[in-house]
Amino acid sequence: MTSPWNLPGMFGQMRERMEQLQSSLERREVESLVGGGMVKVKADGRGRILKIEIDPKAMEDRAMLEDLLVAGTNQAIARAQELAQQEMQQLLGPLAGMLGKFGG
Repeated sequence: MTSPWNLPGMFGQMRERMEQLQSSLERREVESLVGGGMVKVKADGRGRILKIEIDPKAMEDRAMLEDLLVAGTNQAIARAQELAQQEMQQLLGPLAGMLGKFGG
Protein backbone atom coordinates (compact mmCIF):
# COMPACT_ATOMS: atom_id res chain seq x y z
CA MET A 1 0.00 0.00 0.00
CA THR A 2 1.39 3.41 -0.99
CA SER A 3 1.40 6.17 1.62
CA PRO A 4 -0.06 9.55 0.62
CA TRP A 5 2.74 11.14 2.62
CA ASN A 6 6.01 11.87 0.86
CA LEU A 7 8.04 12.12 4.05
CA PRO A 8 11.50 12.45 2.46
CA GLY A 9 10.19 15.25 0.25
CA MET A 10 8.44 16.96 3.15
CA PHE A 11 11.57 16.80 5.31
CA GLY A 12 13.67 18.14 2.44
CA GLN A 13 11.34 21.11 2.02
CA MET A 14 11.35 21.74 5.77
CA ARG A 15 15.16 21.64 5.86
CA GLU A 16 15.30 24.11 2.97
CA ARG A 17 12.85 26.44 4.74
CA MET A 18 14.86 26.23 7.96
CA GLU A 19 18.04 27.18 6.08
CA GLN A 20 16.20 30.14 4.54
CA LEU A 21 14.97 31.15 8.00
CA GLN A 22 18.49 31.03 9.45
CA SER A 23 19.79 33.13 6.57
CA SER A 24 16.96 35.62 7.01
CA LEU A 25 17.59 35.91 10.76
CA GLU A 26 21.27 36.65 10.15
CA ARG A 27 20.24 39.69 8.10
CA ARG A 28 17.64 40.98 10.57
CA GLU A 29 18.55 43.22 13.49
CA VAL A 30 17.02 43.95 16.86
CA GLU A 31 17.97 46.78 19.17
CA SER A 32 17.90 47.38 22.89
CA LEU A 33 18.10 50.78 24.56
CA VAL A 34 18.70 50.90 28.31
CA GLY A 35 19.48 53.59 30.84
CA GLY A 36 17.46 56.19 28.99
CA GLY A 37 19.41 55.46 25.84
CA MET A 38 22.83 55.59 27.49
CA VAL A 39 23.56 52.11 26.16
CA LYS A 40 22.36 50.73 22.82
CA VAL A 41 22.91 47.10 21.91
CA LYS A 42 22.27 45.69 18.44
CA ALA A 43 22.01 41.98 17.70
CA ASP A 44 21.15 39.93 14.67
CA GLY A 45 18.08 37.73 14.59
CA ARG A 46 20.14 34.75 15.73
CA GLY A 47 21.13 36.54 18.95
CA ARG A 48 24.69 37.47 18.07
CA ILE A 49 25.72 40.88 19.37
CA LEU A 50 26.68 43.15 16.48
CA LYS A 51 27.36 46.48 18.11
CA ILE A 52 27.29 48.24 21.47
CA GLU A 53 27.12 52.03 21.67
CA ILE A 54 27.82 53.81 24.95
CA ASP A 55 26.98 57.43 25.72
CA PRO A 56 30.11 59.11 27.12
CA LYS A 57 28.12 60.17 30.20
CA ALA A 58 27.72 56.50 31.13
CA MET A 59 31.51 56.22 31.52
CA GLU A 60 31.36 58.32 34.68
CA ASP A 61 29.82 55.49 36.73
CA ARG A 62 31.52 52.19 36.07
CA ALA A 63 29.13 50.05 38.17
CA MET A 64 26.09 51.56 36.45
CA LEU A 65 27.69 51.06 33.03
CA GLU A 66 28.39 47.40 33.78
CA ASP A 67 24.76 46.91 34.83
CA LEU A 68 23.51 48.67 31.70
CA LEU A 69 25.71 46.53 29.45
CA VAL A 70 24.38 43.34 31.01
CA ALA A 71 20.76 44.54 30.85
CA GLY A 72 21.07 45.79 27.28
CA THR A 73 22.76 42.64 26.07
CA ASN A 74 20.19 40.37 27.73
CA GLN A 75 17.34 42.46 26.32
CA ALA A 76 18.78 42.35 22.79
CA ILE A 77 19.21 38.57 22.98
CA ALA A 78 15.63 38.17 24.26
CA ARG A 79 14.33 40.29 21.38
CA ALA A 80 16.29 38.21 18.89
CA GLN A 81 14.78 35.04 20.39
CA GLU A 82 11.28 36.53 20.11
CA LEU A 83 11.93 37.43 16.48
CA ALA A 84 13.19 33.93 15.72
CA GLN A 85 10.15 32.40 17.42
CA GLN A 86 7.77 34.60 15.40
CA GLU A 87 9.54 33.69 12.17
CA MET A 88 9.47 30.00 13.08
CA GLN A 89 5.73 30.14 13.76
CA GLN A 90 5.15 31.76 10.37
CA LEU A 91 7.29 29.12 8.71
CA LEU A 92 5.65 26.16 10.35
CA GLY A 93 2.10 27.50 10.58
CA PRO A 94 -0.29 25.08 12.26
CA LEU A 95 2.50 22.56 12.76
CA ALA A 96 4.19 24.94 15.24
CA GLY A 97 1.32 24.62 17.69
CA MET A 98 1.45 20.86 17.53
CA LEU A 99 5.21 20.78 18.06
CA GLY A 100 4.88 23.12 21.03
CA LYS A 101 2.67 20.56 22.76
CA PHE A 102 5.48 18.01 22.60
CA GLY A 103 8.09 20.46 23.88
CA GLY A 104 6.62 20.81 27.30
